[in-house]
Amino acid sequence: QDLIESLKSELSGNFERLIVALMYSPFKYDAKELHDAMKGIGTSEDVIIEILASRTKAQIKEIIKAYKEEYGSDLEEDIKSETSGYFEQILVCLLQ
Repeated sequence: QDLIESLKSELSGNFERLIVALMYSPFKYDAKELHDAMKGIGTSEDVIIEILASRTKAQIKEIIKAYKEEYGSDLEEDIKSETSGYFEQILVCLLQ
């Protein structure tokens, strides 16, 4: 984590995003992107859709595991608390 913070302080823009992404395993990076998409005010629905709709069931299971390890919370519960209606139902189906 210290190396990632050092890189963030020295780099910026798309190059920073690329280098930081390369420092994570693919599953941890997806978990990070999902977490970032749901934190704060509002939800970046496009990020959630892009990740969940383009991964295999096996990849999603690994992302769920990485999310739990990194953030100590359940990805499905976090998605339920940040979304609603049919959109929530579709995302929950993609997680299962």
